[in-house]
Amino acid sequence: MPNCPRCQKPVYFAERVTSIGFDWHRPCLRCENEACKKTLAAGSHSEREGKPYCNRCYGAMFGPRGYGHGGVESHTFHQGQTSGQSTSSTSSPLPQIHPHTIRNSRILVPSRHIRRYRRGQDQTWREKWTIFKHNRRKASWHELIAYGIILNVFGAALLLIKAQLDKDVIKAAVDQKFRDAGIRVNSTDGTDEEEEITEPSAVLLVMITMGGRMANVVGTMKLYKGLGKYLSDRKRKKFQSTTERIQNGEAETECTELLADCCQIC
Repeated sequence: MPNCPRCQKPVYFAERVTSIGFDWHRPCLRCENEACKKTLAAGSHSEREGKPYCNRCYGAMFGPRGYGHGGVESHTFHQGQTSGQSTSSTSSPLPQIHPHTIRNSRILVPSRHIRRYRRGQDQTWREKWTIFKHNRRKASWHELIAYGIILNVFGAALLLIKAQLDKDVIKAAVDQKFRDAGIRVNSTDGTDEEEEITEPSAVLLVMITMGGRMANVVGTMKLYKGLGKYLSDRKRKKFQSTTERIQNGEAETECTELLADCCQIC
């Protein structure tokens, strides 16, 4: 039975993923970039020195996406050669070319099919944001549920403030109606002084209402996402433990004991 090159544990058939000449566990086949750790699928990632990388990290660290997988190296053109005189990669093997050499060579590749990530100050704000968003750490289900609860509590507090402001506005309007009708309204503390209630701004009411509802919606989405991730992790661990038990023969032993008990009862 083959061993996983990452965790060095046996790889059972049900959880086997074959890529770059090795058999991996599904969770173990992930990007080598420490800031990414994205789980990869066989045949849809890049490779360098026997280590898997996702296409984005490979393009950002070593060159354009697809380099080394037939995308950039399929056809080369020498100086003074036309498109009909191209040399195919199937006729003779091509040497390994450094990404900087590729950028300065005469390799004809449609630029709209390749996304290049520059380094340092040459990067645009869009490329920096894309790399940051891709390399950021993924939140666990504990954090997602905590974020959802906090956002829902915050939204409920904003809506409670809005309800109190609406109550004050209605009270001020009713008192004004009584004054217009000549009815004197006493204050709640027994004095004859009239309470002056300042009517809040309509913009403030709209902003508080929008903020509360948006916080509740985003919080509910975080809760559902956290619960879904928890159930997915639990299902994956249960499937892995069941597979290991079947491979070790524990399930067959339990079925045999159960059949023997049934025969004794009969």
